[in-house]
Amino acid sequence: MESKLSLIEWLVSIAIFLTIAATLLITKEEVAEPAIDESNFYDFPLDYWFEETDKGTHVHIRYLITRDDTKLYVYDNKGKAIHVQPFSLDPHDDDRERIFTYVWKLYPGEWHDAVDPGEYTIRLKIDGSGDWGNIIETKITI
Repeated sequence: MESKLSLIEWLVSIAIFLTIAATLLITKEEVAEPAIDESNFYDFPLDYWFEETDKGTHVHIRYLITRDDTKLYVYDNKGKAIHVQPFSLDPHDDDRERIFTYVWKLYPGEWHDAVDPGEYTIRLKIDGSGDWGNIIETKITI
């Protein structure tokens, strides 16, 4: 018996073929990672770089976690905390080093306002501790 495909079956078959073809043929645009100088990171394990996106500017902040409950804070030039990382991090339990990169969005979003141009201080602190101890900081100009 001869089987004939209806118009709907042809359209569905063509749509499936086009979807598969588009998935296989379209390549992702590769994003170039910024060149980061690794040579002195362990001497001063707090680094940052800027990235422009279609929504606005991001600051990538990379740091080494050496103590429990490490948290990132950003202060303005008056000493007011304008941004706090919403979670704290601990070193790995198996003695592997832990390097974390946090993304700070400078444009307005659902949970934050836009960041005005100026000088800011990026500081690592042990969460819940008033002791700044060996925690490091760096200045950033936006």
